[in-house]
Amino acid sequence: MLKLAEKYMEQKIVSENYYGDALHIVAATVLGVDVLVSWNFKHIVNLNRINYLILLI
Repeated sequence: MLKLAEKYMEQKIVSENYYGDALHIVAATVLGVDVLVSWNFKHIVNLNRINYLILLI
């Protein structure tokens, strides 16, 4: 999971300043969760980022 979080940051999906957010997204991705609930609208609940993540999968 750590390497995937680093990849998300390298691809500028999540800023390097928000490593915790990257890990949150990676955990949801790896575990295959259907819904990720968050109040973080800047990095996690961001439609542009979600669409980009879908393209990577």
